[in-house]
Amino acid sequence: MAGLEMLRMLSAKSVDINATPGGNPDITPEMVAGALGYGDLSEPASLYCRIKYQLQDDLRIRLQSWISRHKVLKWGIAENWQCGLGILPKLSYVALDESLSDNLCRRCKGTGNVKIENKVIACKSCDGTGHKRYTKREISRRLGIHHSTFSTIWVNRYNRVLSVYVGFDDEIKQCLKKL
Repeated sequence: MAGLEMLRMLSAKSVDINATPGGNPDITPEMVAGALGYGDLSEPASLYCRIKYQLQDDLRIRLQSWISRHKVLKWGIAENWQCGLGILPKLSYVALDESLSDNLCRRCKGTGNVKIENKVIACKSCDGTGHKRYTKREISRRLGIHHSTFSTIWVNRYNRVLSVYVGFDDEIKQCLKKL
């Protein structure tokens, strides 16, 4: 068991390994929790981990608020985004929904990597995330803006917010490499 798969051990629905007869597991839920707790996991990455892998959905508003204040609003002010304030929190909300989505990429089957001529490279269909992306029309509809406005002005901004969540997964993976 490697990488993010170990986080399944912390799920409320995981198997009770103490009730399973025979043998000791190599990695215990306590070890996974310890690696995350004593690792260099930032507070927002910890929230993201708890939402995505431990199904603590009640923390979503806290994480979205953090992303809106510490990332989106700062970028908007620094880059003089011309918009109403209503769209800024929606960016973090829709991007979080997409990052938590179970829609696996069909090309890489959710791994984020494809093998081409004995080389493993990042999947271009999903940009290495392993997930099928929301369409531009779906995102613009959820943000409440016209499709052409999203495509010309907001697509790069949205992708930037989405990359923050992808970065949290990378942080989590780094902590779990210690196991």
